[in-house]
Amino acid sequence: MSTGTLNVKWLNGSQAKNLKTSVDYILKHTKTEFEKYSQFIFDDPVSEFYSETVNTFDNTIDENGNATVKFDPGDELKAPGMLNAIFTTRVMETGGDESIIQTTCKYAPYPVFVGINLPGLTGKSRMLFTDADNEVKIVTVDEKGKPVRAEVEVSVYKLSYRWWWESDDENLAYYISNRSHKPVLEKKIMTGPGGEGSFTFNIGKRDWGRYLVRATSSEGHSTGKMLLVDWPWDYGMKGNAEGATLLAINTDKEKYAPGEEISLSFPSMENARAIITKSNNHHRKLNRDS
Repeated sequence: MSTGTLNVKWLNGSQAKNLKTSVDYILKHTKTEFEKYSQFIFDDPVSEFYSETVNTFDNTIDENGNATVKFDPGDELKAPGMLNAIFTTRVMETGGDESIIQTTCKYAPYPVFVGINLPGLTGKSRMLFTDADNEVKIVTVDEKGKPVRAEVEVSVYKLSYRWWWESDDENLAYYISNRSHKPVLEKKIMTGPGGEGSFTFNIGKRDWGRYLVRATSSEGHSTGKMLLVDWPWDYGMKGNAEGATLLAINTDKEKYAPGEEISLSFPSMENARAIITKSNNHHRKLNRDS
């Protein structure tokens, strides 16, 4: 729990006093990044973070315009990374009007953050190769980005083709927590004094597909990356074990905002035509392009 001092003044600089005041806050996820480790991913794609508005002060300020405000979000937030604490302060003026101000502060819900970097994913590529030792670099830092030594549990999950296309009905957190979905690799590593460590994983040719690489520190923070592991030769269309046919597609980004253009690439013969389906929940739109 943290405490802070609220001080209220009028616009002319004079001290306000004995006014009814309330302070609410809400926590929102913000990108976790540290300047020295810009190549590492620190946000967890598995976590779905939701927060409600919390009232942390509802009382009268003193004669000097001061009040003590407590901030205690608890220890079980299960946040994907760094959070913004957005404080909204309302002061009731003597004439009945209300003055409102909003302040945003960064909040670190974990003492240690773990990041991953896959050197094999060069440029905008989101694909690694089968039958190869693929390296995953690990780094552990404190909330200021200073490297610290920590134990990290690393896991590699294969994502079924069915989940990939029907994930509206089953989120990723539920998928990997399901006992029937065992990781293909699971181990613990200890980062060194410089906060760095690494491990490798090798996926056989017959096991190509979508994978989730995930790392969790002993302090509770997790991070991860979804990617395609495919053949290094003739990696076009293949039938999979579930009877469907999957085309290996690379996009220039993992997520897009409404209105953004999507750049994608996939292997095809010259002058081939493609039928592209865009899906929004259960509504689909079919486009044809050459």
